[in-house]
Amino acid sequence: MQLKRETDYAIRVMICIAEALKDRGEEAGVSASEIIGRTQIPRVSFYRICSYLEESQLIVKKGGKNREVLFYPGDLFWEQSLLSVAEAVEGNMRIFVLFGRNTSLLKKYAPVVRTVQNEIDAALSAVTMESIVNQKEHAQ
Repeated sequence: MQLKRETDYAIRVMICIAEALKDRGEEAGVSASEIIGRTQIPRVSFYRICSYLEESQLIVKKGGKNREVLFYPGDLFWEQSLLSVAEAVEGNMRIFVLFGRNTSLLKKYAPVVRTVQNEIDAALSAVTMESIVNQKEHAQ
């Protein structure tokens, strides 16, 4: 399975914000220029991806001093998972959408498809922003 480039970028943005918040505290906010510099995401893509994350309430954008754009954690930021971030961009993470709902293949293999999808959802849900940042600390 390969995620869209925008999903990769969204995960980078969330991890960058998580690292900065852990270092400086949640009230500080993280500037757009810092995130763009650390993640190497093109500016146009960055703002589009942040709009997806804002719509899903994963992050909050506010104006700072000198017209600087700052990002803050959204609802339950630390509990947001790779699945929730990916769904903010992709819309859903169903890997078997290639089968039409009424095809004989889906009808025949529906239990297997559901099991695989459930396992993927569980694995992606288990990896949260908090677990990523804490894992990084334990690896050093």
